[in-house]
Amino acid sequence: MRNTLAALALVAPLAVAGTTSAQEDPASPGTEEEDRHGHGDGDGNGNGNGNGNGNGHGDGHGDGHGHGDGHGDGNDSHDHRHILELGFAPGLVYLPSDRGFALGLHFHLVAGIPSTPLGLGLGVERVFDDHGHTTLSAVFQVQIIGGWSAIVAPGITFRDGEWEAPGPSVHFETVYEFAFGWFHVGPSLEVAIDSLESHITLGLHLGVGL
Repeated sequence: MRNTLAALALVAPLAVAGTTSAQEDPASPGTEEEDRHGHGDGDGNGNGNGNGNGNGHGDGHGDGHGHGDGHGDGNDSHDHRHILELGFAPGLVYLPSDRGFALGLHFHLVAGIPSTPLGLGLGVERVFDDHGHTTLSAVFQVQIIGGWSAIVAPGITFRDGEWEAPGPSVHFETVYEFAFGWFHVGPSLEVAIDSLESHITLGLHLGVGL
């Protein structure tokens, strides 16, 4: 019995010391927490479609998150500019002097000036009224925005049977075009001031880009 009590007396302090050491030792969790905070910075790179790059930094837990917002270059508007444009526009012509209507046809060929919204060309118009007259003109075109353009066309006008006595004229026209590949179509409005006979034309512009 004495031997047994002596053995317990020796073992008990060792067991108590081991338990206390295990409870007070912060090495494992503390070191793990420090490692996570001390070495847990991560870098993430995110790439979006287009030209956007995003950089993310993880703080505290070693997680890096990258977010990239990319915006590719896109062109939502139609390009209505061509090297050459061949246009044709049938229309209904109002003649104030006669207080009546007639049919009209307008043709033009316009060459676009590179890197500008401008174009130069030639135009021919025929109005099928009681007298009949034809206009030859120089065409100055400007692309305003999108499919909207304007034309100023000074020229000379001939009446049927009076080719030796032409009169000066100037035509103002605006067109809005809807493009379908090389083909475009849209409404047109023209005001023509002629020394022989002025008129207003509401037409349908049909064109082909070359």
